[in-house]
Amino acid sequence: MEIPPHQYCFSTMSDLVVTLGEKIKIHLSKKLQQQAQASLVVSGGNTPKSLYDYLSHLDLDWSRIIITLTDERWVETTDNNSNEWMIKNTLLVNRAKAAHWIGLKTQDATPEQAIEKVHARLQTIPKPYDVILLGMGLDGHTASLFPCADNIHAGLNLNYPYACIAMHPKQAPFARMSLSLKELNHCHQSIVLLQGQEKWTVYQKVLTQNHVADRSIMPIRKLLTNPNTSVYWSRQ
Repeated sequence: MEIPPHQYCFSTMSDLVVTLGEKIKIHLSKKLQQQAQASLVVSGGNTPKSLYDYLSHLDLDWSRIIITLTDERWVETTDNNSNEWMIKNTLLVNRAKAAHWIGLKTQDATPEQAIEKVHARLQTIPKPYDVILLGMGLDGHTASLFPCADNIHAGLNLNYPYACIAMHPKQAPFARMSLSLKELNHCHQSIVLLQGQEKWTVYQKVLTQNHVADRSIMPIRKLLTNPNTSVYWSRQ
């Protein structure tokens, strides 16, 4: 890759959480000294749950911090498959309960019907985003930019006109709403959180992938070329 990301490796997830949690605290605190609001964009999944618990206890002016999602499954927000449900039960508690929440789910039947509404919601957040927390699937997807979705090329197109895109992954459940690559790149700090040897192996493949020789699409690779991206990996 032309611009290898910054990499930080830890023996345990607890060590990673403390280091990264404090880094995020420092970054958001500095932003709040410079501007009226700060923004934190978070992802779903099991890997970041312990980090969210740590962040929720931090002494920050959470009332001035806007939190939204990198992506959402198109289910009711009371469903435990919902990323919003997970965030409200792991991050938007304790001190962080005071944060301003902007969800990606609407009452529309499909994510396609909600694109303009969600795009408008995202425009209310000052840009660039201050911190974006992302994960990576074993297929190289990040947010809900799945390589198996028919419109993945639109989601990765930097000329795509909306901040969000409807995705229908063929190898994962639920329709999704995802931030587009262009929107994910519009940030001060992008952090990819990985745990375990299997994810590390996939990550190494992403770094060495040759798009001329390998026709498979690994969307995370597009994000890793952003010089503002860091990778945090825990062995366990």
